[in-house]
Amino acid sequence: RDELIILFNDKLKELKQAQKGDAAIKTKVPMLSLNYDDVTVQKLLSTKIEKPILSEREKYLLQLVQKGQSNLLADMLNTFGNRNIKKCPYCLQPLEDDYKKKLASSIQKVLSKIVEEHQQELQKLVVPELYIDLSMFDKLGDKKNTCVDMTQKINQILVENNAKLQQKMKDPYTPVQIEITNIGMLLDELKKSLEELEEARVEFNKKVQATEPIKKELVK
Repeated sequence: RDELIILFNDKLKELKQAQKGDAAIKTKVPMLSLNYDDVTVQKLLSTKIEKPILSEREKYLLQLVQKGQSNLLADMLNTFGNRNIKKCPYCLQPLEDDYKKKLASSIQKVLSKIVEEHQQELQKLVVPELYIDLSMFDKLGDKKNTCVDMTQKINQILVENNAKLQQKMKDPYTPVQIEITNIGMLLDELKKSLEELEEARVEFNKKVQATEPIKKELVK
């Protein structure tokens, strides 16, 4: 009798939760709209930009680019392209207009329009890691775990690709060879898994909010 009273009270609590809808998962599963072009990533990384014919000074400037210091050259171009600057901010020596003009021309030659456009195209392909909060779907078990595992797999490849894209932006003249990745395909699979997770949430809510089976158990 004492055991039955405990079971009865637990089932009664379950009935009240179902009537209130407290056990239901009210948050909808987030959907993805992100697309990823693996082929374009590989193609841009492997693109070889021909180095222009350079003077000794321009070769030195190119070495700065290849060491990932293209931002420094861009700052120098802004500095030496400014007519109002009469003294070098780096070595404090007086600057003649002709010297400034030639130096700015050398920097522009290294930082060509082709390089600039190539860097912009690479930047567009840098995608931040996915963050999808699925913590409220723990009750859905394997469906939720599948989505989490796929997200981690996509993020791992994204991190690697982003590092290669940053490397190519710093040194646009040196091709970076990689195999075509499968982020696009994995994203499609993740979208499908998220849709299935949402379907599981709806079915789960139907079951936990159904009161008739609980009432029958209580009567029994």
